[in-house]
Amino acid sequence: MALTADDRAAAARRAVARLAPSLADAVELRMEERGAGGGEGFSIAPHDGRGDGRADGRVRITGTTTVALVSGFHWYLRHVAGGHLSRTGDTVPAEAPLPDAAILKSTPYTDRYIYNFTVNGYTSPYWTFAEWERELDLIAAHGINRALVTTGLEQVWVDTFSRFGYSAQEVREWICAPSLQPWQHMANIAGIGPVPSPGLMERRVELGRRIVARMRELGIEPVLPGFAGMVPDGFTERVPGARTVQQGSWGPFTRPDWLATDGTHYRQVAAAYYEAQQELFGTARYQAVDLLHEGGTPGDVDPGAAARGVERALRDAFGPDYRWVVQAWGGNPRDDILAAVDRSRLLVLDLGTEHDERWRKDAFQGAPWALGTLANVGGREGLYGAVGDLLSRVPATLREPGRGGLTGLAVMLEGVRNQTVIQAALSDLVWETEPAVDPETWVAHYAASRYGADDESAREAWLLLLRSAYDSWTDWPSGADSLFNARPSLDAAKASPFAPERLSYDPALVEQALRALLSAAPRLGHADTYLYDLVDIARQVLANRARVLLPRIKAAHEAADSGEFDRLARAFLDTARLADTVLATRPEFLLEPWLRQAERWGADVQERAALRADAARLVTVWGDRPAADWVEDYANHDWAGLLSAYYIPRWERYFDALSASLRLGAEPPPSDWFAHGAAWAQHPPRTADRPTGDPLRAVGSVTDTLTSGEPT
Repeated sequence: MALTADDRAAAARRAVARLAPSLADAVELRMEERGAGGGEGFSIAPHDGRGDGRADGRVRITGTTTVALVSGFHWYLRHVAGGHLSRTGDTVPAEAPLPDAAILKSTPYTDRYIYNFTVNGYTSPYWTFAEWERELDLIAAHGINRALVTTGLEQVWVDTFSRFGYSAQEVREWICAPSLQPWQHMANIAGIGPVPSPGLMERRVELGRRIVARMRELGIEPVLPGFAGMVPDGFTERVPGARTVQQGSWGPFTRPDWLATDGTHYRQVAAAYYEAQQELFGTARYQAVDLLHEGGTPGDVDPGAAARGVERALRDAFGPDYRWVVQAWGGNPRDDILAAVDRSRLLVLDLGTEHDERWRKDAFQGAPWALGTLANVGGREGLYGAVGDLLSRVPATLREPGRGGLTGLAVMLEGVRNQTVIQAALSDLVWETEPAVDPETWVAHYAASRYGADDESAREAWLLLLRSAYDSWTDWPSGADSLFNARPSLDAAKASPFAPERLSYDPALVEQALRALLSAAPRLGHADTYLYDLVDIARQVLANRARVLLPRIKAAHEAADSGEFDRLARAFLDTARLADTVLATRPEFLLEPWLRQAERWGADVQERAALRADAARLVTVWGDRPAADWVEDYANHDWAGLLSAYYIPRWERYFDALSASLRLGAEPPPSDWFAHGAAWAQHPPRTADRPTGDPLRAVGSVTDTLTSGEPT
């Protein structure tokens, strides 16, 4: 049953009450069917001297959709009341002032999308509804109206393939553990990690249903993974006459077979898949189908015919109103696939236009597309991005003659619990129709609203970041990661196989930013957002110091100077320990909560241990086999507990072996770092699950270190 205007306004009010309960009674939210010019938007009433801008003493916000209302409140909070909502802390003022003039905002984008598939591995694989409720309110506040859901969708595979000769147990053994299911949805892997139990899958289906229901309540269209042809092993033995194509490997992992999507067997399986999906989650007309993604091969199947088979199955299941969502990444979607289908029914997500402006070639042959930004991979920490470029490039692209069917923005980060400033910029750009935004003005306002006060030192800090870490580019969509997290080597230049080998900015400017922000402590030290940012910047400063120390350690080793080697190795380890101490003061930078999120999903001791190990494996060795040049340490993190219990002991073992070799004149024994990591992840130790220490004192130790040149 369709929601009425009153239903939608009530949903927006509930979201606002959850996000900012102290202001919920100070605003009135009203729904109107059409905004200025007939588009989606909101208005905020001004103070005109007669009090007409208030309704019963409240600020009046009017919007055309539920998302517009919630996002209108967020705009009001940031740009009028001087507050801030984010995954890394909130600032909610005590009062709700009226604006000096009317605020009317509309969006030029019909599609505002969020979630790279990998977010469901690197951020939310083990969330409960408590985390999801907050998350969905936040994305509505950021103007998002399309969002990917994969939680519980693995049951669709069981229900589908059980109709084609497989037992439920066989399908479950083919399904990856929750943390790795995103890559199975993309047809890269299968059957890795602990086999999901029937009870775990039932609980995930129930959560997935609640997520989808809340999205619909908020006016966010769920995007569900469609059927791209991936099938379990032995499909042709169970379904004689079916045609499958082996897909080779994805790094060291064997890809699942692909059922040719141009034939009748695909049409039958797709019909069963979409029927099972609709029975579990209702009808979702947005379906994410990445055909032959990241190196998949069609074999002797014509790609155009394969695409038309997918298109036909979508039309059969959802009628002419279906939307086929495609990721533009790694050569996908292929030109011959785009040419073969009704492009008006597509939504192409250009994952990282800051790195690969593929749209400039032919604007995806006129298909509707969303301009995306990646800005992190693996969900890794790291101050990185080009905020100023984003603020200018997005509005400019909207006016490019060759933009084709640009209809949206896409938040395509691989993890969403950092890069707050990037996501805030995108949120503002949803409602931006001006040709450009001045970056320095914007970031000064960002600092003031984030901390609840316009502080000169905080403004200086963010201007320095805008000119350094947040004005940086690399060939890969992430910043250089921490060498503390790297597999030990004197030649280590990165931790992840896919990371830049050097910083793309002047680290001295980030150090200056840290000092400037710390000097604001007497005025801003009460703000949770301030303390988070202070720790985050200190984390980056200490990670950057590793890049100075490691080459000096290598030089001492090559000179066979054991005394200098030992001294510098101690300095490296002490700096890493200081980083762990700083990170331990904030809940966002702790390992143990990540592991306990997974553990709480287990129904018994064995399942809890298996899921805890699964979560530990993802952020260390990643998979079940060596993949040093592929995904090992891909999701490395600057987390307290992970440093102290895993990364630092690795480096201690390595430095001890090198020190002994210098004293004894013998080669150090080789180390199998995958075996070491796999054993550690199987039984990760318990570390602190709550913050310890004082952030201001800990960060003060970092600035003391900068002054003295050595850890203190």
